[in-house]
Amino acid sequence: MSGEGQLVDFKRTSDGISAEDLVAFANAPEGGTILAGVGEQSVEGAQVGVILGCDVSDGAVLQILNKAISCLPPVSVDIVVENLGDKPILRIGVPSSSTRPHCTPKGLYCRRDGSRNRALHPGELLEIFLDVEARVFAERFETAASSISEELESLEDSLSATIRNMSNELGWAQSNLDDTSSTIDTILAYAKRVDDETIDISDRLRALFRQDERDDPVRDRTRKELTQELVDQISEDADLMKAILANRELSYTMRGKTARELTVEDGQKALAEAAKIIHDREDRKNYQARIADPGDCSPQTLDAITAAVARGEDKARVRAALAGAFRIAFSIYKGKVVAVAGLAKPRAAARAALFKRMACSADPAEFRIRLDWLYLHQDHRNKGQLTKLVTELRKLTKGQPLFSLAKRGDALTRELLAHLKFKPATRQADSAEGEEVPEALFLLAAARA
Repeated sequence: MSGEGQLVDFKRTSDGISAEDLVAFANAPEGGTILAGVGEQSVEGAQVGVILGCDVSDGAVLQILNKAISCLPPVSVDIVVENLGDKPILRIGVPSSSTRPHCTPKGLYCRRDGSRNRALHPGELLEIFLDVEARVFAERFETAASSISEELESLEDSLSATIRNMSNELGWAQSNLDDTSSTIDTILAYAKRVDDETIDISDRLRALFRQDERDDPVRDRTRKELTQELVDQISEDADLMKAILANRELSYTMRGKTARELTVEDGQKALAEAAKIIHDREDRKNYQARIADPGDCSPQTLDAITAAVARGEDKARVRAALAGAFRIAFSIYKGKVVAVAGLAKPRAAARAALFKRMACSADPAEFRIRLDWLYLHQDHRNKGQLTKLVTELRKLTKGQPLFSLAKRGDALTRELLAHLKFKPATRQADSAEGEEVPEALFLLAAARA
């Protein structure tokens, strides 16, 4: 038996066959054969194969097949058991692949070079790709050309028949041409009259709606569409954006359906709404929101938060409470704290005393986290900043129940808690001493999974 070469590779065991060996032969122009159970030795200066025998069980064959399937794309192999009477070996035939190039599961492209495997150079890899694509294109072109030829023959027959029919019917068509032209003119006249009457009816309806100041769904929809169109147009034009942000006056002309449905005043309102949307959108870029452990905040930051939330209370006590918070969330606008919210974890005894003082029947052991230090600067209301902070803090609680306190005159806190689905849990009557209850307790149940 001759030695290894361009078309043959020896492996002492079936385990020695790798995905790289399979890929190398599949990428070669003539394929190749791997003999498992064959070694190589030198005889009189020449390398020859020596049959050693190997495992030829179903498990060994399956292992080789799995390696072939794992290649990208899978490599086709033909496995035959030979020499069963003495020392069995496996002959693995790997034909040159029509779907090459193949690579190993690790992405290695290689081919057979003499008696060894080597990686494909980029130029060789490109050549294989082009060769395969050219072959596929040729096959598709041949199929398409055959189909086109058949369709051209069918089209030729169809055209001939059509021309004959047209020739036969031309005389009849000429005689009816005058009647057809007259009919078309009549239809166009009716269509114009209907269009004019429709416009008149629409004008009357618009006048009625405007006179009675009724809600006009078409008008409202058209103005909303115009507002969004103006927002898009201004956003795409740098000069218009600068003009809007500088509060310079802009003008434009409405056309088509928009001009019919809207008055000049409606158009100006749409432009004002578009300008406000753009201003609000750009202004939101000035906000910087942060959630932090109080220990990670600088003293200056804690001082600024304290000044914002103290509101007449002892600042030293408020700052000490903030320093012991679980998390603090705050929003800064142009260097100034404008919104604050925080989470605290009061002790069990403090929670029990609070729930008792508030005459709340809920179990304080279930409500371990308090939402506190709610603050929003008056100039920044209705911009979603405080709601955003509380929503992010809520995520940190992983759906656990919360409780919060709102002072009797604190409409902002009460409104926010109601918006967040907190429920009042405090009696609204006066206390035993005849004084009004200064605070109200609000509870938020655990989030459902």
